[in-house]
Amino acid sequence: MKLSIIVLAATLPACGLVQIKGPDSSSGVTTTSETTSSGGHGPSAATRAWRRAQAKHEDALESLHYYATTKTVASHGTVNQFADNALALLQKDAFAELKDQCRKHVFAGEKDGTAYGKEYMHAKVLCPEIARSEEILKDAVRLGARAFAEYQVSDGFERELAKIEKEQRVYVDLVVQGNDAEAEKKRVASFVQKYYDALGEPLPDDVLGRIDTQVQTRSKAIQDAAAKGKIAAPASRDAAAERAIIDAYKSHHPQIRIVRAWMTDPGWRTIREDGIISRRAKNAELLVKAKDGTYCAVIPASVGQPYAGGGQYSSTIGVDEFIEGTPVRCP
Repeated sequence: MKLSIIVLAATLPACGLVQIKGPDSSSGVTTTSETTSSGGHGPSAATRAWRRAQAKHEDALESLHYYATTKTVASHGTVNQFADNALALLQKDAFAELKDQCRKHVFAGEKDGTAYGKEYMHAKVLCPEIARSEEILKDAVRLGARAFAEYQVSDGFERELAKIEKEQRVYVDLVVQGNDAEAEKKRVASFVQKYYDALGEPLPDDVLGRIDTQVQTRSKAIQDAAAKGKIAAPASRDAAAERAIIDAYKSHHPQIRIVRAWMTDPGWRTIREDGIISRRAKNAELLVKAKDGTYCAVIPASVGQPYAGGGQYSSTIGVDEFIEGTPVRCP
């Protein structure tokens, strides 16, 4: 027995530490443990304390380090989560306990108290970040809010502009609501104002600064498209169908300024399903004046009547509406 002990001791380094991987009984986190050549003690009190702190606050610590080291955020549809999470940590004062412990040097000298070999999770790295946590989180809220505003400003605008320039098409909502910079600013602000309110700060002017230029660019694109647009002559008239179309569009767009509607098909088309008559339909268009009156748009529509049997159709006229139209000069 004595011989085996001597042999085991001889396999250890003459000085320094060896690391034995295994679960820390105090935290349940898989870490590395410290022993010395004498085998006289385990992890230091600072290491054990940091392991307990890490086990309790690991997600928050991961987030804090991420926010401390991230300087740019790409604009995309879910970037608001970046700001939301930072704001949640800030509002619940997630690092109050750790801040006090770091200030009292509870973790001074911590060694090998990190989980899964994450070097940045050492106390010597994170305690300085914890001390600055309020500043770091506020900066993260601002960064995320700005990126989310940028997404709201650029994403919809770029899609609309491409549609106008390449397809000579414009959204009905834009025709009805107007190409209004102030309205666009209010829309974007509605997504990000809450972050600045939470920080007790005004929404920076430059967050919405690009909108004026973008609206001017979009206005020119619409006018260029309208100069090329054509208004087709009616193929036929159908007072009941035209009234149904006008009423349908007005019900969904109360502010719409409809000039007139007309049929683009000379008559009804019979629609069959599996060889059986199901309904009849015909296409139409309506002319709508933009809110600011600087152009009009020709918007497609179609109407249909269900087959009632015996060569008869229901008197009810259904309307299919479209979300895009073609810019034209108003007659």
